[in-house]
Amino acid sequence: MAKKRPRPDRNRICALLKYDPITGRITWAARTSNRIRVGDDAGTITPRGYRAIRIDGLTYFASNLIWLMVHGGWPDVIDHKNHAYPVDADRPNR
Repeated sequence: MAKKRPRPDRNRICALLKYDPITGRITWAARTSNRIRVGDDAGTITPRGYRAIRIDGLTYFASNLIWLMVHGGWPDVIDHKNHAYPVDADRPNR
């Protein structure tokens, strides 16, 4: 069985991403590949309307990464108050 990779810690995420709590935007703070530019919106929008961001070969939902950046630890579950589409940043979290 393959060994599960550890999730990145807060320092790693904060070095790669910048979160603006006023606008809800999450952008790249560092260039990690030729396709990524500092200041660009991080990740893509999934068909269900959530923003997904790929870091170190694994994909994470933006809401989980933002929780880690703000609170310092990985969340168990993030429950979105409303399920309006299309972008994760428009969804208030509780």
